[in-house]
Amino acid sequence: MMFYVESELTLGRLAELLDMQPRTIRSYIARDLLRGPEVGGRWARYTGYHVTRLQAIRALKDLQGLPLAEVRRRLLSITGPELAALASEGAVPQKPALLPKTGSALDYIRSLKQGGQPEATPVLGGASPTPMDSVLVRLDQLTTGNKPQRRSRGEIWVSIPVTPDVEIRVRGTQTAEQLSRWERIADHLRELLMAGS
Repeated sequence: MMFYVESELTLGRLAELLDMQPRTIRSYIARDLLRGPEVGGRWARYTGYHVTRLQAIRALKDLQGLPLAEVRRRLLSITGPELAALASEGAVPQKPALLPKTGSALDYIRSLKQGGQPEATPVLGGASPTPMDSVLVRLDQLTTGNKPQRRSRGEIWVSIPVTPDVEIRVRGTQTAEQLSRWERIADHLRELLMAGS
């Protein structure tokens, strides 16, 4: 969700607009994830650039689970359209609305007629559930009383572009030194691959 932003914002207004703490925004500036205000000092003002960039940071950090060092690295090589796409992912989420958990309108009406409240599943912004939401709801219904233990975990992967069509992917958290070495390897591979062009 992108929204109209006043041409100049105070730090407090920027923080309020994005549901962030001012100190978080200051720390991102200190870590070079975000440039400072357009005007400094007591009259510091922020613009739409800051809103877009902070939404992209939120998407990479909170939704994709990347550490700030990786977020900074990705933001260095990102294109305008990629930044806009990330910003829309990292927009402030709306409060969830509840939709019936059952797939049948008749089941919903029967539960209301019996005086009970139907079970509900949260869906952001009151939008229709996605196919993945429907699968999860159905699986929850099938495993009622017999919930599976949480074993599946996401993995951290680092992608290092070599050319637009080739990349190196490394599993696991990388130190800055290891990441620098992988980037050097990618640079050498790019030279070798592009030499034949």
